[in-house]
Amino acid sequence: MPNLSQEFPGFRAMVAFFLAFCHVWNGVSANAPALNASAVGTPMTSAVSGRTALPGSSPAAQTTTAPTPQPVVKFPYVTLCSDQPMNVTWLGVPLPGLYLYLYDNTDKTWMHPTEMTIATGWKAFPPGSAGHSYTARLLEPGSTAPMAESAPAEVKAEACLDCRGMPHGGASEDACGVCGGNNSTCSGCDGIPNSGKVVDECGVCGGSNQTCAGCDGVPNSGGTFDACGICGGKNETCAGCDGVVNSGKHVDGCGVCGGDNSTCAGCDGIPFSGSAVDSCGVCGGAGGCEVAYAVSAERLSVCKGQPIVVHWAAPINRSLASSVWLLDLQDPRHFLPGLGYSSCSPLHSSSTRGVCKLSTDAAPKKSLRVVLTSNGATQASIDVLIRESADGCGVCGGNNSTCAGCDNIPNSGKTIDACGTCGGNDNTCDDPFVIQAVSGSQSVSSEFCTQTPLLLNWTGPSNHTENVFAACFIAGGFAVGIIQVENGSSGTVAMNLRDNVKLRQRPDSVVTLSCHIIELRGSAAAQISATKTISVMPRAKIDSCGVCNGTNSTCLGCDNVPMSGKIVDACGQCGGDNSTCTGCDGVLFSGSTNDACGVCGGDNSTCVGCDGIVNSGKVIDDCGDCGGPGGCGVSFTLSLLASSRLERQVCSGSRISAKWSAPANRSSSVIVAVQSAASRPNLLGICEIDEPPVTHGICVLTPQAPATAWPQGVVDLLMCLENCITDGAPLATVSPVTIGPPADACGACGGDGLSCAGCDGVPNSGKAVDSCGVCGGHCDGKHLFFNSVSRFQMHWCEVAPFKLNSMACDRCISNRARYGTLAPSHGWEANLQGLTAPNPMDSSHSAQWHDQNCRDQ
Repeated sequence: MPNLSQEFPGFRAMVAFFLAFCHVWNGVSANAPALNASAVGTPMTSAVSGRTALPGSSPAAQTTTAPTPQPVVKFPYVTLCSDQPMNVTWLGVPLPGLYLYLYDNTDKTWMHPTEMTIATGWKAFPPGSAGHSYTARLLEPGSTAPMAESAPAEVKAEACLDCRGMPHGGASEDACGVCGGNNSTCSGCDGIPNSGKVVDECGVCGGSNQTCAGCDGVPNSGGTFDACGICGGKNETCAGCDGVVNSGKHVDGCGVCGGDNSTCAGCDGIPFSGSAVDSCGVCGGAGGCEVAYAVSAERLSVCKGQPIVVHWAAPINRSLASSVWLLDLQDPRHFLPGLGYSSCSPLHSSSTRGVCKLSTDAAPKKSLRVVLTSNGATQASIDVLIRESADGCGVCGGNNSTCAGCDNIPNSGKTIDACGTCGGNDNTCDDPFVIQAVSGSQSVSSEFCTQTPLLLNWTGPSNHTENVFAACFIAGGFAVGIIQVENGSSGTVAMNLRDNVKLRQRPDSVVTLSCHIIELRGSAAAQISATKTISVMPRAKIDSCGVCNGTNSTCLGCDNVPMSGKIVDACGQCGGDNSTCTGCDGVLFSGSTNDACGVCGGDNSTCVGCDGIVNSGKVIDDCGDCGGPGGCGVSFTLSLLASSRLERQVCSGSRISAKWSAPANRSSSVIVAVQSAASRPNLLGICEIDEPPVTHGICVLTPQAPATAWPQGVVDLLMCLENCITDGAPLATVSPVTIGPPADACGACGGDGLSCAGCDGVPNSGKAVDSCGVCGGHCDGKHLFFNSVSRFQMHWCEVAPFKLNSMACDRCISNRARYGTLAPSHGWEANLQGLTAPNPMDSSHSAQWHDQNCRDQ
């Protein structure tokens, strides 16, 4: 785009004048009076002078037409520049024949006459002389009296264009050389132009990145020197094993930080050597000195003929003359012979524990004692009972039943097969029947007494019929017993021969029976097994021990009673439990007994009182007296039992009750006193407490005569010696105590009795307004209550509307007496018209009338 200000020299002046023209005339009246201004570039209006009418105008025209505007001539600015044209504007110039002149007020000369050809316009005159003042004047030809004249404008020597080329413009170059700038383009972060300061990486204006640089010199790196002096370090290079910098601690050989190897070092000082001082005081020794003497038996009762297996323990430093012995408790001084001491005497010298077997031929029911001795002294013992001989199952006195097979043989392992055969191989269903007497079922003899059933064992095919029987016959073919054989391949039947007439009629003492298995086939019986002959004694008896023709000697107890089971205990008592010779420590023949304190082996010292009497219970009290009541350690205390509802307040006219405590060894002259706080030592009342050794009590104080009531105000409650009122410090105090007005019925000092009054205004009556609004009433808002039986006085209250005899009730009604009866109908209806019920209601009807029943009406 071409530079118009260079190609057209007058372009800039024209633009400036145009702007000035618009500025001057925008909204300015042509008739406005001229304004003076002193500021450079401020537009001014000229004073209007000249004719009141244009040449050639008639008076009639002046009176019939609108007033002609007065011409105005002006400079846009009162200060002109020496390098710029002098622009003049005009407005409302009457045409034609008028001329515009510039008048040099300095040289008093007229310049640049210009004929007016347009009523409103402007003209650029050549620049004026610096220091001269000019006036633009509108003249008629030949006249020197201006029709209109501008205000004088002075030409200054300096240029008036701003940096944008605008005359009298306000734009100027800032400190950065920017036209109209605000210095921002070259200002530093400190706001000073050309300071060159910028915000560093730490956010500091003009900074050098040092305020946030780490120890590595990098801004915002966060690097710091640790306690070891390492940039960015973690205090690891100089920290001890405890994590503390420069602690100097290291992990010892035990893995303990800062340790000295003592936590894992053996007694030889070597870590983890495991060496320790044994119970014998030897470093790294095998120990064993701590082992206590002990002896135990694998079984506390053994069968006759079985060895007694004993476990023993003894300290390693025991005497070499240590042994395990077996004693007969019926004669403790007697060592049983033939016990094979070689395995247990002496004990192995390099062991602390061992096992030995002691054998004995002692009879059943005898108690033996296993004794561990050292240097002839008993160190430990245990009692073992000898029982009956073991059966085939190893059970003392057993009957082989615990391990017998189906054949009743101990440990045979036989079982009944699928055919019901004991020990069979599941193919015995066709085995023949066999019958035999149970050996030894009554005695060891081969004869059987008929006093007990004859037991017969049988075997046979498991698939036999139900018509199979075991039968026994005597000579002549007479049957003495027939018993059905149960299902299976074997079993036992018990044949009762005791009352058999045929046997009892036999003269022989021994009778031979022929027994076999028979099967009933229709009306006949067929023998299906071989015959077994059995001898029986019809008239022989079985003794209490189960022996046929026996004398009861085989099962006598020590009390000579058969089957009593009693044996002689270790104390020599028949049927005893060893208690008669066992000490309170549980040891046989120890002789230990409980003393009067109940301590086994004690000397009564644990329950002797301070008076030397056992179980007297007496102790030395805190006063140093044996069996005394004590109380010397009780502190002096005093507290007020106030008669008012307020703490530390007593109503005038009431007594002052004080709770006190005092040591039992106090002086007998301790008193409780009331003293005026305002006029000490003015005593108002005194109470002497109980004599020692009483330590607690309540003291009631009343005003000293002639006073009958405490004076209102502040008092002190004191506990002290009698002379401490005037001399000395009190032992205990309650201060201050306020004496208030007399108490009302509610116990309130100066009260009006209303704080505890009921709704009836009576103090402590306890009456309250019920939900029906009745003071002292019983209405609960939902039920109807009756106060008597024959004639009912009712108080009712119902929140929801209901009907009573068609009368709507939608509010609570109280204190209204109605009499009548209740009669059941649809729901319940109250008859309030004074009618008498056919049957008077009893008390069970004077119950509740629920609101739901009312709403049913």
